[in-house]
Amino acid sequence: MEIHRDLEQKRLWLSQDKYVSHILDWFNMVDSKRVWTPLATHFKLSAAQCPTDAVEKGKMPCVPYEQAVDSLMYLMMCTRPDIAFAMDKVMGCRVKHIDNKYHFFKQVVSEKMIELVKIDDKLNLADALTKIIPLKSLSQHYATM
Repeated sequence: MEIHRDLEQKRLWLSQDKYVSHILDWFNMVDSKRVWTPLATHFKLSAAQCPTDAVEKGKMPCVPYEQAVDSLMYLMMCTRPDIAFAMDKVMGCRVKHIDNKYHFFKQVVSEKMIELVKIDDKLNLADALTKIIPLKSLSQHYATM
């Protein structure tokens, strides 16, 4: 992880370019085709894509799927540890049961600490971070952020 500073603009940001390059190299994906969205809307998984014969199934243990997912999770979690720490402090005492989550939100809404507002899908910037959306919508969300 690298820390970058722009003293003129008073900006500080993290970069994990070297780690991403290492992951791509480790899993032989350096020459992979770049895409603009993490998962395109037209991309569909199906059972037909699963290995069907003994030869294909025999190759599956050689695919380091778990290590690839672990590497990507580490990348994701280490980029924004501030969120993980902040949520731990707020929700730490309330994670014993799933129902507590709902009681917490009910409490903060009733105390008017937060207000719940429905936002149309086309205007919801969080969609770019949580859903598979078309490239045009993704570009519009990025421009608005």
